[in-house]
Amino acid sequence: MYVKYHVLFSLPLLLYGLKIEHSLIYGMISYLAAVLIDVDHYLAYIVIKKDFSLKNAIEYYEQEHPLTPYIFHTVYFLAFLYLLKSIIPIKVTWIVNAFLRGLAYHITLDIIYACIVILRFSPLLKLGTKTEKENRFKILKEVIYRLFLINIENIIKKDYHFKHIASQ
Repeated sequence: MYVKYHVLFSLPLLLYGLKIEHSLIYGMISYLAAVLIDVDHYLAYIVIKKDFSLKNAIEYYEQEHPLTPYIFHTVYFLAFLYLLKSIIPIKVTWIVNAFLRGLAYHITLDIIYACIVILRFSPLLKLGTKTEKENRFKILKEVIYRLFLINIENIIKKDYHFKHIASQ
C-alpha cells in the first residue's frame, strides 16, 4: 500500500487517542507509527540498490513491487516490542502500546490492500461482462469503505465498553 493511503487511512488513530485514551500524544504516536513503519522499505532499497535517493526508492517500489524483507513488518519485530513492553517501567508502557497499535493498524491496512489487489486480479472477478466486473469491484470497495467508517463511528461514539471490560 502506498504511503499516501497510510497517511489518510490512519487518521482514525488520532481520533482514538483523543476520544478513547484522552491523549493527543497517544494518538500521534499511534498515527506516526502507522505511517512511518514503511521506512523499512526505504532501508531495504538502500541496501539493494546502494542508492540514498528517496525519489528513486519511491519509483522503484511503484514499478517493481519487489518481495524483500521489511524488518518492521515482521512478527519478530512485534514480538520484540511485546518483550520490550514487559521489561520497561510501567509508566512508559503506554508509549509502546501506542506504537504497537499503530503497527498493528498499518499491517491490517496492508492486508486489506493485498486482498483488494488479489481479488481485483482474481480469475473470478474476470468472469462476466465489463459492467459485472466493475460492479463486483465496487461492492468490494464499498465493503472496505464501510468497515473503515464503522471504525471511525465507534471512535466518535466514545465506545468505552471494551475499555471498561479490559480494565476490570
